Amino acid sequence: MEIEKMLTRLLNGEDIKQIVKERLDYLRSDEYQNSMCHVIATKRTYIIPETIKVVCPAKWQGFIPETIDIHPDNDFNTFTSETNIYEEYLLYLKELIETRTISFEKAIKAKPAIFVRNYFIEDCSSEYKELVDGMRNANFGDVTIREEMRLIIPLYKACKDKFASFKDFYSYYIEMEELHNSGKTSKTDPRLKEYFQIEEGKCSIGDLKGLGIPPAMCSEIAVCLQNLFSFLGFDTYMLISKVDSEGHHFNVINENGVWKIMDVARAKFGELPKDFDIDAFINGDYEFSYSGSTYTSINDVLPNIDISKENKRKK
Repeated sequence: MEIEKMLTRLLNGEDIKQIVKERLDYLRSDEYQNSMCHVIATKRTYIIPETIKVVCPAKWQGFIPETIDIHPDNDFNTFTSETNIYEEYLLYLKELIETRTISFEKAIKAKPAIFVRNYFIEDCSSEYKELVDGMRNANFGDVTIREEMRLIIPLYKACKDKFASFKDFYSYYIEMEELHNSGKTSKTDPRLKEYFQIEEGKCSIGDLKGLGIPPAMCSEIAVCLQNLFSFLGFDTYMLISKVDSEGHHFNVINENGVWKIMDVARAKFGELPKDFDIDAFINGDYEFSYSGSTYTSINDVLPNIDISKENKRKK
Protein backbone atom coordinates (compact mmCIF):
# COMPACT_ATOMS: atom_id res chain seq x y z
CA MET A 1 0.00 0.00 0.00
CA GLU A 2 1.33 3.45 -0.94
CA ILE A 3 0.48 4.91 2.46
CA GLU A 4 3.00 2.58 4.11
CA LYS A 5 5.79 3.73 1.80
CA MET A 6 4.93 7.43 2.20
CA LEU A 7 4.59 7.29 5.99
CA THR A 8 7.91 5.43 6.29
CA ARG A 9 9.62 8.11 4.25
CA LEU A 10 7.97 10.87 6.28
CA LEU A 11 8.96 9.30 9.62
CA ASN A 12 12.51 8.98 8.31
CA GLY A 13 12.67 12.75 7.87
CA GLU A 14 12.07 13.13 4.12
CA ASP A 15 10.39 16.30 2.87
CA ILE A 16 6.62 15.93 2.84
CA LYS A 17 6.15 18.21 -0.16
CA GLN A 18 8.44 16.02 -2.25
CA ILE A 19 6.68 12.84 -1.10
CA VAL A 20 3.28 14.25 -2.02
CA LYS A 21 4.50 15.70 -5.33
CA GLU A 22 5.91 12.38 -6.49
CA ARG A 23 2.69 10.54 -5.68
CA LEU A 24 0.44 13.14 -7.32
CA ASP A 25 2.64 13.29 -10.43
CA TYR A 26 2.06 9.56 -10.87
CA LEU A 27 -1.69 9.76 -10.20
CA ARG A 28 -2.02 12.47 -12.85
CA SER A 29 0.09 10.58 -15.40
CA ASP A 30 -1.25 8.90 -18.54
CA GLU A 31 0.22 5.62 -17.31
CA TYR A 32 -1.99 5.65 -14.23
CA GLN A 33 -5.10 7.23 -15.76
CA ASN A 34 -5.14 4.83 -18.72
CA SER A 35 -5.11 1.88 -16.34
CA MET A 36 -8.33 3.03 -14.65
CA CYS A 37 -11.97 2.60 -15.70
CA HIS A 38 -13.95 5.82 -16.22
CA VAL A 39 -17.63 5.52 -17.05
CA ILE A 40 -19.80 8.62 -17.20
CA ALA A 41 -23.55 9.05 -17.11
CA THR A 42 -24.36 11.40 -19.95
CA LYS A 43 -27.10 12.93 -22.05
CA ARG A 44 -27.50 11.64 -25.59
CA THR A 45 -26.38 14.97 -27.06
CA TYR A 46 -23.08 14.80 -25.18
CA ILE A 47 -19.98 14.63 -27.38
CA ILE A 48 -16.63 13.67 -25.86
CA PRO A 49 -14.21 16.53 -26.58
CA GLU A 50 -10.42 16.47 -26.48
CA THR A 51 -10.53 17.85 -22.96
CA ILE A 52 -13.13 15.69 -21.24
CA LYS A 53 -15.76 17.40 -19.13
CA VAL A 54 -17.56 14.85 -17.03
CA VAL A 55 -21.25 15.54 -16.60
CA CYS A 56 -21.75 12.77 -14.00
CA PRO A 57 -19.23 10.04 -13.15
CA ALA A 58 -21.32 6.85 -13.11
CA LYS A 59 -18.20 4.90 -12.13
CA TRP A 60 -14.90 6.71 -11.75
CA GLN A 61 -12.02 4.51 -10.67
CA GLY A 62 -9.05 6.09 -8.96
CA PHE A 63 -7.76 9.65 -8.84
CA ILE A 64 -9.73 12.45 -10.50
CA PRO A 65 -7.22 14.85 -12.14
CA GLU A 66 -7.70 18.59 -12.31
CA THR A 67 -8.35 18.43 -16.05
CA ILE A 68 -11.68 16.75 -15.32
CA ASP A 69 -14.71 18.86 -14.48
CA ILE A 70 -17.17 17.19 -12.14
CA HIS A 71 -20.62 18.61 -12.78
CA PRO A 72 -23.36 16.97 -10.73
CA ASP A 73 -25.68 19.43 -12.48
CA ASN A 74 -25.01 21.63 -15.45
CA ASP A 75 -24.91 24.86 -13.46
CA PHE A 76 -22.35 23.80 -10.85
CA ASN A 77 -18.82 25.10 -10.88
CA THR A 78 -15.64 23.12 -11.25
CA PHE A 79 -13.57 21.95 -8.31
CA THR A 80 -9.81 22.01 -8.41
CA SER A 81 -7.50 20.05 -6.19
CA GLU A 82 -4.52 21.12 -4.18
CA THR A 83 -1.83 19.34 -2.21
CA ASN A 84 -2.78 20.66 1.23
CA ILE A 85 -5.20 17.90 2.18
CA TYR A 86 -2.71 15.16 1.26
CA GLU A 87 0.03 16.80 3.30
CA GLU A 88 -2.36 17.40 6.18
CA TYR A 89 -3.48 13.78 6.31
CA LEU A 90 0.07 12.40 6.27
CA LEU A 91 1.10 14.83 9.01
CA TYR A 92 -2.02 13.91 10.99
CA LEU A 93 -1.05 10.22 10.89
CA LYS A 94 2.57 11.07 11.71
CA GLU A 95 1.48 12.98 14.81
CA LEU A 96 -0.75 10.12 15.95
CA ILE A 97 2.13 7.66 15.59
CA GLU A 98 4.68 9.88 17.33
CA THR A 99 2.35 10.56 20.26
CA ARG A 100 1.62 6.80 20.39
CA THR A 101 -2.08 7.39 19.95
CA ILE A 102 -2.08 4.66 17.31
CA SER A 103 0.53 2.25 16.02
CA PHE A 104 2.14 2.43 12.59
CA GLU A 105 0.27 -0.75 11.62
CA LYS A 106 -3.09 0.81 12.47
CA ALA A 107 -2.18 4.10 10.78
CA ILE A 108 -1.53 2.49 7.40
CA LYS A 109 -4.87 0.66 7.58
CA ALA A 110 -6.86 3.75 8.68
CA LYS A 111 -9.52 5.08 6.36
CA PRO A 112 -9.78 8.88 6.09
CA ALA A 113 -13.59 9.14 5.98
CA ILE A 114 -13.96 10.94 9.32
CA PHE A 115 -10.93 13.12 8.52
CA VAL A 116 -12.66 14.28 5.33
CA ARG A 117 -15.95 14.90 7.15
CA ASN A 118 -14.19 17.02 9.76
CA TYR A 119 -12.23 18.82 7.04
CA PHE A 120 -15.46 20.62 6.12
CA ILE A 121 -17.19 20.77 9.52
CA GLU A 122 -14.48 22.20 11.76
CA ASP A 123 -14.32 25.96 12.13
CA CYS A 124 -10.72 26.74 11.21
CA SER A 125 -11.04 30.49 10.78
CA SER A 126 -11.37 30.21 7.02
CA GLU A 127 -10.78 33.41 5.06
CA TYR A 128 -14.28 32.87 3.66
CA LYS A 129 -15.93 32.56 7.06
CA GLU A 130 -17.36 36.06 6.67
CA LEU A 131 -19.38 34.75 3.73
CA VAL A 132 -20.99 32.20 6.03
CA ASP A 133 -21.56 34.77 8.77
CA GLY A 134 -23.05 37.23 6.28
CA MET A 135 -25.49 34.68 4.94
CA ARG A 136 -26.47 33.62 8.44
CA ASN A 137 -27.14 37.24 9.32
CA ALA A 138 -29.36 37.37 6.23
CA ASN A 139 -31.34 34.46 7.75
CA PHE A 140 -30.12 31.73 5.38
CA GLY A 141 -30.00 28.25 6.88
CA ASP A 142 -26.85 26.13 6.93
CA VAL A 143 -28.11 23.78 4.21
CA THR A 144 -28.60 26.69 1.79
CA ILE A 145 -25.27 28.21 2.78
CA ARG A 146 -23.53 24.89 2.22
CA GLU A 147 -24.98 24.64 -1.28
CA GLU A 148 -24.25 28.26 -2.20
CA MET A 149 -20.63 28.40 -1.01
CA ARG A 150 -19.10 26.91 -4.13
CA LEU A 151 -20.94 29.47 -6.23
CA ILE A 152 -20.26 32.47 -4.01
CA ILE A 153 -16.59 31.83 -3.18
CA PRO A 154 -15.31 32.05 -6.80
CA LEU A 155 -17.35 35.22 -7.28
CA TYR A 156 -16.02 36.70 -4.04
CA LYS A 157 -12.41 35.82 -4.91
CA ALA A 158 -12.76 37.44 -8.33
CA CYS A 159 -14.32 40.75 -7.36
CA LYS A 160 -13.96 41.39 -3.61
CA ASP A 161 -11.40 44.15 -4.25
CA LYS A 162 -14.13 46.15 -5.99
CA PHE A 163 -16.11 46.50 -2.77
CA ALA A 164 -15.35 48.39 0.42
CA SER A 165 -16.95 45.76 2.63
CA PHE A 166 -18.49 42.30 2.59
CA LYS A 167 -21.90 43.96 2.96
CA ASP A 168 -21.39 45.82 -0.33
CA PHE A 169 -20.30 42.62 -2.08
CA TYR A 170 -23.29 40.72 -0.71
CA SER A 171 -25.67 43.45 -1.89
CA TYR A 172 -24.17 43.13 -5.38
CA TYR A 173 -24.58 39.35 -5.28
CA ILE A 174 -28.24 39.57 -4.24
CA GLU A 175 -28.95 42.25 -6.88
CA MET A 176 -27.46 40.10 -9.67
CA GLU A 177 -29.32 36.98 -8.55
CA GLU A 178 -32.58 38.91 -8.44
CA LEU A 179 -31.93 40.22 -11.95
CA HIS A 180 -31.27 36.71 -13.17
CA ASN A 181 -34.34 35.29 -11.43
CA SER A 182 -36.51 38.03 -12.95
CA GLY A 183 -35.91 36.53 -16.39
CA LYS A 184 -33.20 38.88 -17.62
CA THR A 185 -30.16 37.44 -19.40
CA SER A 186 -26.64 38.49 -20.29
CA LYS A 187 -27.99 39.55 -23.68
CA THR A 188 -30.65 41.83 -22.24
CA ASP A 189 -28.62 43.25 -19.35
CA PRO A 190 -24.85 43.93 -19.67
CA ARG A 191 -24.44 43.76 -15.88
CA LEU A 192 -25.39 40.10 -15.99
CA LYS A 193 -22.89 39.43 -18.77
CA GLU A 194 -20.05 40.60 -16.53
CA TYR A 195 -21.54 38.75 -13.54
CA PHE A 196 -21.75 35.42 -15.37
CA GLN A 197 -18.18 35.75 -16.59
CA ILE A 198 -17.00 36.27 -13.01
CA GLU A 199 -19.23 33.42 -11.79
CA GLU A 200 -17.38 30.94 -14.02
CA GLY A 201 -14.39 31.01 -11.67
CA LYS A 202 -13.28 27.87 -9.91
CA CYS A 203 -13.73 26.84 -6.31
CA SER A 204 -11.18 24.47 -4.82
CA ILE A 205 -11.82 21.83 -2.20
CA GLY A 206 -9.50 23.80 0.09
CA ASP A 207 -11.69 26.88 -0.24
CA LEU A 208 -14.50 24.93 1.45
CA LYS A 209 -12.36 23.83 4.39
CA GLY A 210 -13.16 24.91 7.91
CA LEU A 211 -16.25 27.00 7.24
CA GLY A 212 -17.87 25.70 10.43
CA ILE A 213 -21.03 24.45 8.70
CA PRO A 214 -22.30 20.90 8.15
CA PRO A 215 -20.53 18.73 5.55
CA ALA A 216 -20.28 20.06 2.04
CA MET A 217 -22.41 18.80 -0.82
CA CYS A 218 -22.13 15.06 -1.48
CA SER A 219 -20.20 15.70 -4.71
CA GLU A 220 -17.60 17.78 -2.89
CA ILE A 221 -17.11 15.14 -0.23
CA ALA A 222 -17.05 12.29 -2.73
CA VAL A 223 -14.41 13.99 -4.91
CA CYS A 224 -12.32 14.81 -1.85
CA LEU A 225 -12.54 11.28 -0.44
CA GLN A 226 -12.01 9.67 -3.85
CA ASN A 227 -8.72 11.46 -4.36
CA LEU A 228 -7.48 10.97 -0.81
CA PHE A 229 -8.27 7.23 -0.92
CA SER A 230 -6.55 6.97 -4.31
CA PHE A 231 -3.57 8.91 -3.00
CA LEU A 232 -3.21 6.39 -0.16
CA GLY A 233 -3.40 3.45 -2.56
CA PHE A 234 -6.92 2.09 -2.04
CA ASP A 235 -8.87 0.63 -4.97
CA THR A 236 -11.51 3.36 -4.95
CA TYR A 237 -14.59 4.20 -7.03
CA MET A 238 -16.81 7.27 -7.07
CA LEU A 239 -20.40 6.44 -8.04
CA ILE A 240 -23.52 8.44 -8.70
CA SER A 241 -26.95 7.09 -7.84
CA LYS A 242 -30.39 7.85 -6.60
CA VAL A 243 -30.71 7.46 -2.85
CA ASP A 244 -34.26 7.60 -1.60
CA SER A 245 -35.18 9.33 -4.92
CA GLU A 246 -32.45 12.00 -4.66
CA GLY A 247 -29.31 12.25 -6.80
CA HIS A 248 -26.25 11.38 -4.75
CA HIS A 249 -22.48 10.86 -5.07
CA PHE A 250 -20.73 8.35 -2.84
CA ASN A 251 -17.63 6.15 -2.78
CA VAL A 252 -16.91 2.45 -2.56
CA ILE A 253 -13.60 0.66 -2.04
CA ASN A 254 -12.56 -2.89 -2.80
CA GLU A 255 -10.37 -4.51 -0.16
CA ASN A 256 -9.22 -8.01 -1.02
CA GLY A 257 -12.44 -8.71 -2.91
CA VAL A 258 -14.71 -7.22 -0.26
CA TRP A 259 -16.75 -4.18 -1.33
CA LYS A 260 -17.25 -1.45 1.28
CA ILE A 261 -19.36 1.68 1.10
CA MET A 262 -17.81 4.99 2.17
CA ASP A 263 -20.69 7.45 2.05
CA VAL A 264 -19.37 10.32 4.15
CA ALA A 265 -22.23 12.70 3.35
CA ARG A 266 -24.75 10.25 4.83
CA ALA A 267 -22.34 8.80 7.41
CA LYS A 268 -22.75 5.23 6.10
CA PHE A 269 -19.69 2.97 6.28
CA GLY A 270 -19.26 -0.79 6.11
CA GLU A 271 -19.38 -3.93 4.00
CA LEU A 272 -21.82 -4.10 1.12
CA PRO A 273 -23.93 -7.20 0.38
CA LYS A 274 -21.80 -10.13 -0.79
CA ASP A 275 -23.59 -10.12 -4.17
CA PHE A 276 -22.75 -6.44 -4.84
CA ASP A 277 -21.76 -6.02 -8.48
CA ILE A 278 -20.47 -2.54 -9.34
CA ASP A 279 -21.08 -2.86 -13.10
CA ALA A 280 -24.56 -4.29 -12.64
CA PHE A 281 -25.25 -1.39 -10.29
CA ILE A 282 -24.22 1.39 -12.69
CA ASN A 283 -26.05 -0.33 -15.57
CA GLY A 284 -29.29 -0.35 -13.61
CA ASP A 285 -29.46 -4.13 -13.12
CA TYR A 286 -28.76 -4.08 -9.38
CA GLU A 287 -29.74 -2.00 -6.37
CA PHE A 288 -28.88 -2.33 -2.72
CA SER A 289 -30.03 -1.10 0.66
CA TYR A 290 -27.70 -0.01 3.39
CA SER A 291 -28.55 1.32 6.83
CA GLY A 292 -32.10 2.31 5.89
CA SER A 293 -31.32 3.85 2.49
CA THR A 294 -31.83 2.35 -0.96
CA TYR A 295 -29.19 3.05 -3.63
CA THR A 296 -30.28 2.74 -7.27
CA SER A 297 -28.70 3.58 -10.63
CA ILE A 298 -29.55 6.67 -12.70
CA ASN A 299 -28.84 4.76 -15.90
CA ASP A 300 -32.44 5.07 -17.06
CA VAL A 301 -32.13 8.87 -16.94
CA LEU A 302 -28.53 9.36 -18.10
CA PRO A 303 -27.10 6.50 -20.22
CA ASN A 304 -23.48 5.48 -19.61
CA ILE A 305 -20.43 5.94 -21.83
CA ASP A 306 -17.10 4.29 -21.02
CA ILE A 307 -14.73 7.15 -21.74
CA SER A 308 -11.68 5.15 -20.66
CA LYS A 309 -12.17 3.03 -23.80
CA GLU A 310 -12.65 6.18 -25.91
CA ASN A 311 -9.37 7.61 -24.60
CA LYS A 312 -7.45 4.41 -25.29
CA ARG A 313 -8.68 4.37 -28.90
CA LYS A 314 -7.20 7.85 -29.40
CA LYS A 315 -3.73 6.84 -28.16
